[in-house]
Amino acid sequence: MGIANFTFRRGAIYTWRRRIPRRADSDASNLQVSLRTACPWTARRLAVIVTAESEKVFDRMGMDGLTPDVARQWLQTVIRDELEDTARRTRAAFHLPKTGNSVESVHHDRVVGEALRLVARKGAEVDLDEDECRKLTARGYSSADLDWINHYQHHLGRAAATEAMESKVSRHVAEIARQRAH
Repeated sequence: MGIANFTFRRGAIYTWRRRIPRRADSDASNLQVSLRTACPWTARRLAVIVTAESEKVFDRMGMDGLTPDVARQWLQTVIRDELEDTARRTRAAFHLPKTGNSVESVHHDRVVGEALRLVARKGAEVDLDEDECRKLTARGYSSADLDWINHYQHHLGRAAATEAMESKVSRHVAEIARQRAH
């Protein structure tokens, strides 16, 4: 059974495909679009959205003569917009400016870098201990920065633990090993 109705994995990327119903009055038999993600949770969410939107698309195909190519473009736009909205929400959750103050952006990068270092050294979702807090404070990080480092560390740890991320890391390690073998 797939992760969601009409959804399957094609290589590393999830794809949504659905039979075009008779009411759509089309010569094509299926409508298929890439969900543009390797993450199963993102694919599941997108599949539900695309499935709901496909009902509107099929109605327009039947009533207004919308072609399968235009229907596919419509669904691709829905996917693109949803992925962009997700990226915007993620930036907002972390209070990261899209553009702006370069000093602030560099500081955010350093905070995230510390979190990545901790995830690599200690694993996912481990809080800062007193020794790490003392060392980071001595290096100029504020207590608010320490809270952000903890927050990022938990978030990055969960992201790193996904099946998609593990597959990506495994592929990169294998590629590096092949390059070093030559």
